[in-house]
Order: sequence, then C-alpha cells, then structure tokens
Amino acid sequence: MCVYAFAINPNEKYKFVLIGNRDEFYERESIPAHFWKDFPDILAGKDKKAGGTWLGINKNNGKIAFLTNYRDPKKFDSQKASRGLIVRNFLTSPASIQRFLIDFYAMQSAYNPFNLIFGTVDNLFYYSNVIGGLKNLTKGVYTLSNAFLDTNWYKTEKLKSYLLKILQNQNIDINEVFRCLEDKEKADDSLLPDTGVGYEKEKLLSSIFIESETYGTVFSYFILIDSKSNVSFYEKDQLNNKISEFKFQIKISKDNKS
Repeated sequence: MCVYAFAINPNEKYKFVLIGNRDEFYERESIPAHFWKDFPDILAGKDKKAGGTWLGINKNNGKIAFLTNYRDPKKFDSQKASRGLIVRNFLTSPASIQRFLIDFYAMQSAYNPFNLIFGTVDNLFYYSNVIGGLKNLTKGVYTLSNAFLDTNWYKTEKLKSYLLKILQNQNIDINEVFRCLEDKEKADDSLLPDTGVGYEKEKLLSSIFIESETYGTVFSYFILIDSKSNVSFYEKDQLNNKISEFKFQIKISKDNKS
C-alpha cells in the first residue's frame, strides 16, 4: 500500500527529502534497492514477479519516481498490468518528461488506480489516473498514501509531523528516522477512512508501519538530496532488519530540469 511524506526545497541545505514505507504481501518477493545490471544508473528495488519497482532514482539524469496504489476494491482488475512498471518505464526511458507523458497518457488505462510522483529532482509532478490532471509540485511538504495527494489520513498526518521534526534537526539520527517509520500506533475508529475494505482492514492499514500474518511493511526509506544534488539514500529491509546506504551525485545538465 505504501505511505510517504516528502519535502521540496524545505531549506537552503536540501532540495528534496523523503521518508516512507513500502507495504506488500510477504509472499510477493522483491529485491532491495540496488543499481540495476541492465540499467546501471538506476537505483531501485525490484518486484520479482513483474519486474517493476515502487521507488527509484536515476543518477545520470536526476529522474525520480515513486508510486502508490489508490485503494478502491471496486476498481481493481486482476488482469491489468503491474503498476510498478510505470516507475520502471519512466526511470529507464531516455525520453524527455514531455515525450514520456504523451505515451503514458495513451497507456494509463492499462493499470489499476494509482498515484505517481515523478520528474527530476528539480521539477516534480503528481498524477493520478483516477482523477486525471497533472500537478506541478512547488516548494512545500506533501504526503501520499492510498488516496489522493495530501489526503488527511491519520498515518499521513503523523508521518508529516515526523518529517517536519527531522527537517528541524541539524544532526539527523538515521536510526531515529527509522524508528519513526516503525510507528505501529493505529488510528482511533473515528479517524478511519472508508475505502471499501471493511473495518478490520481499515484499522490494520491505519498505522505508519503495518504488520500482520500475511501483509505488512517490507521496506522503509529515507532520502536526502542536497542543494548540490548529492544524494544520500537509506533503505531498511524490515524483513531482514538490514539498513543499506547509497551516496552519489546526480549529473546535472539543463536537460535534466525539463
């Protein structure tokens, strides 16, 4: 399901900061973040079943993308393509954002409902195939889970508050960031959304960190991109209790900003 809070140009030091969790059925295996052999500039995890990804960054051109499912069981069609392919296709495509959008609009109905944040580190967009319309994201703090951008769910508002606290700290403790992402407190019944999955599942999915017998949070993320496009990418594999760290600089050119 996934939940993210992210900031665009929050201060003079950073141009992008993200914290978030990826949730999945435990039986659906995935590979942790790594630089792909077939596309060595791309840092992302990989879904073993369909070959897509949920979050990634291209260090050569600054492309970044992450995706969440839009939760509405009435609109789900098991025959449609994996939504993780959207992120994969964007990150691997040599086309400009404008060219990608032309092809993407023609294919969006092939996927179940989704939310997509994509672009470059200097020019990010939001798109949902549920409501259509492309939104250019400006300076600010945003949240995204399994409804539309900035929907005020308990988990998104709580994650946003954690991000704001992180941004206020001069010395960031990575372990403390992941502790925030492991918050299992569930929403009061009065704050639960009604997305059509029933009370028990709404309750289960209302916490930042999800844990059940078959489904839960499998990866947690903390990404920092500073004003000089230096990237610090941290991923915690929650099933194996392992933190991975990647540091690199994005190659900036005029083409990356369009």
